[in-house]
Amino acid sequence: MKSPVKMISLSLLLTVGIMFTGCKKDEITNNDELEGFYFGESAQLGQGTVKTYVQMDVLGAPVEMGIMVPEVVMNSLGHDTPAYFSLDLPVKARNVTAYQHMLFDWMPHGHEPEGVFTVPHFDLHFYYTSEAERMQIQATDTVQFMKPVTEGYIPNQYINIGGVPEMGSHWINPTDPVFNGAPFTEVFMYGSYDGEVTFIEPMITKAFILENPNFERNMLQPGLYPVSGKYYPTVYGVKYVPERKEYRFYLSGFGEN
Repeated sequence: MKSPVKMISLSLLLTVGIMFTGCKKDEITNNDELEGFYFGESAQLGQGTVKTYVQMDVLGAPVEMGIMVPEVVMNSLGHDTPAYFSLDLPVKARNVTAYQHMLFDWMPHGHEPEGVFTVPHFDLHFYYTSEAERMQIQATDTVQFMKPVTEGYIPNQYINIGGVPEMGSHWINPTDPVFNGAPFTEVFMYGSYDGEVTFIEPMITKAFILENPNFERNMLQPGLYPVSGKYYPTVYGVKYVPERKEYRFYLSGFGEN
């Protein structure tokens, strides 16, 4: 196959489109079946509402963090128009983890390169930086896109494939099966800007979620972390919660570093 660096750098540049921001919501808990859950921003998608969340244990440590996607949303996703949402994570999540906000993208036709990512899927960027900082990233920031990250902050297997405006540089593991001829189901990336790690990104196809409504994967971990004294995840996944008829795209396995 062609070099993944050249192919995917182009494809990511072509994914940038109209960005929709979320609706501000007060952070709340539900004291029945959702005790210990806190919510951030929400947004209308399809025939329902998606919202960011964090689940905390009794000691105040994060158990799980991500976005809730009702089943009615999954069943009503548009097949023509991509959707891009920038959503703040809950305040409690922002206080104890290094993550501040996320981009939740629905790509009904996928994106280039053809035959790799051109299937309906979700892109989930979890950012260490604020939305305002991310939005300042320009297409002309070629030096910042390619500035090396200090060794140890991204697993050694990963390589920088170039930058995207209002996102940053994307790092892939070229040994992942999807970059070696296997069908795309799910993949995990790191991100950087101006020599600093700025996000992590699971990408997951809709078909894989519907066929595997409860799956999780371990992340390759770096040796160093951007901010000390914060919780960082070691696992990402999706699960279906039948009593609430919703899917949860999540990070978990948090440890303090």
